[in-house]
Amino acid sequence: MPAGQQPPSHQQPTDRYTDESGSMVYFVSPQHRWFCGFSVPDPGSVGCSGAMPSNAPAVTKDFGDHAVVRPNGVRLAHGSPAAFIFTNDSAYLNQEALPLEYGDTLTVGFMTCSVDPHTGVTCSEGQHGFRVSADSYQLS
Repeated sequence: MPAGQQPPSHQQPTDRYTDESGSMVYFVSPQHRWFCGFSVPDPGSVGCSGAMPSNAPAVTKDFGDHAVVRPNGVRLAHGSPAAFIFTNDSAYLNQEALPLEYGDTLTVGFMTCSVDPHTGVTCSEGQHGFRVSADSYQLS
């Protein structure tokens, strides 16, 4: 493969990544830097936890003291722009999640995610989505 060219994308079957309850679809990046999960019930959402970039904007916790803190996750909800979040639960963390290999994609409903060794995790639905790595991000 020529230098700089990405390998072809391979759509992965969702059932390989679905938890026992059938309500979440989990994956982890190949180097275990990003733990991500799709909520399966419609309309659904997808989010990831990992080392957020240092320039990610602070967020207000939606529980407890409602303090302004550094985000520990990013979320894309159906029909809405992506946003950084702070969560106190493990909604996107599943230690038994299978890796989504570089060049592969995973689609649940209308949301699709992929992982790239240079740009991190990208998830999108229509015009909305996020790309996040330890060094940079893009939300839409």
